[in-house]
Amino acid sequence: MEKIEIAFKALADFLWGDWLLAALLGLGLFYTIMTDCIQFRCVRLVKKGIFRLKEKSESPESEKKCSSYQALCAAVASCIGSGNIVGVSTAILTGGPGALFWMWVAAFFGMATKFGEIVLGMKYQGKDGQGNINGGPMYYIHQGLHWKWAGIFVACMLFIQNAGGTLIQANTISNVVHEAFLSPALVTGLILAVIMSFIISGGFRRLVYVAQKIVPVMAGVYVLGGLLILLMNAGKIPVMLASILEGAFSLEAGKGALMGITMREAMRFGIARGLYSNEAGEGSAAVLHASAEVDHPVRQGLYGIIEVFVDTMIICSTTGFTVLITEANTFHANASTLAAVAFKSTLPGMQYIIYISLILFGGTSLMSQWYFGHVSLNYLEKPEWSKIYRIIFPFIIIAGSLSSIDLVWFIQDCALGLLIIPNITALIFQAPEVRRLTREFMEPANGYLKKKE
Repeated sequence: MEKIEIAFKALADFLWGDWLLAALLGLGLFYTIMTDCIQFRCVRLVKKGIFRLKEKSESPESEKKCSSYQALCAAVASCIGSGNIVGVSTAILTGGPGALFWMWVAAFFGMATKFGEIVLGMKYQGKDGQGNINGGPMYYIHQGLHWKWAGIFVACMLFIQNAGGTLIQANTISNVVHEAFLSPALVTGLILAVIMSFIISGGFRRLVYVAQKIVPVMAGVYVLGGLLILLMNAGKIPVMLASILEGAFSLEAGKGALMGITMREAMRFGIARGLYSNEAGEGSAAVLHASAEVDHPVRQGLYGIIEVFVDTMIICSTTGFTVLITEANTFHANASTLAAVAFKSTLPGMQYIIYISLILFGGTSLMSQWYFGHVSLNYLEKPEWSKIYRIIFPFIIIAGSLSSIDLVWFIQDCALGLLIIPNITALIFQAPEVRRLTREFMEPANGYLKKKE
């Protein structure tokens, strides 16, 4: 077992080397150019009322589809997880305050990448045995490039990655609940399993309904808690912002608790955590957005930009700001509890906002991970396996709650890296199609830019 673990760790280290981070960042830059800076154009479209974050009618005409807002909530639920808290803390401890700046850079270019993924996911779709709309990287690789073998490979990697992710998220939630409320792991696992069984028994429709109700609340509570800490330490804000910019571009090693951290470390860890958090380049967002009912693929792609903005620019920044303004990173070196220490140091009892947020963030990620596995099996034309997966999914949650296996982390990282490589390749080859669709949507004569009533 030890040799297997070493082998997977070596493969994961190679796959997640600087070359992959550079490729993902380069892809975002490429798509920014190909879409004529879609990030800025999206802001103008929001101001003009071309699309709204929440439509007046949230019930699509077809029972097999969902509204754009529901798809957005489901996608945000997927990418907001423990990485938005623990991952950001790790980035700051290893890359210094400047890592937060490079997370923003990764998010900016990641917006264009995710836009492209969703546009392709809306264009190339399939149906399962019940007539439900399915999409994702395996579909636009298979249908768009006619690489069936690559589609099958991606579907397998997506399933493995999210099965492993289920174990990890369940274990994270179990540990948080035990630390906060001293609840036994088995009890936490059973409660989680029952809740998830109820949600997935209703399929994708129930998943997006739950996400629509929970995501705004959980994000709002966390951000408000962070804003309260910022207000209570308002005098330190200029110094905090200066430390972020200085750390982002410093060529000299830091001193004290940040000894040895330079611009290179800030870039490496900031970009890595930023891309890992917003999931741009993985193609997973296309799975959740594919069921949205829209008149043009680009309209739904614009929601992907909002998704990355919420995940990184709002949630991750909240974590980073609270850690830096309380200077918790200078006297506490445990990433898993750093944010809780930052909240508690300002106001006793505030750490429970972190605990509750970690539970909710992890719980909503579990919902999405089941759906990714479900769609992957449907693509592989194994509907009977999908039914079995729905039955055993709660037991996977219980198993994850009871134990943490390092090998699972390495296998998940390997599967994710192997998933990203063909997805990046497909996005490069299909960039001209995304460009064509974007220009078609932006052409006033085509009527897509009329203000939605």
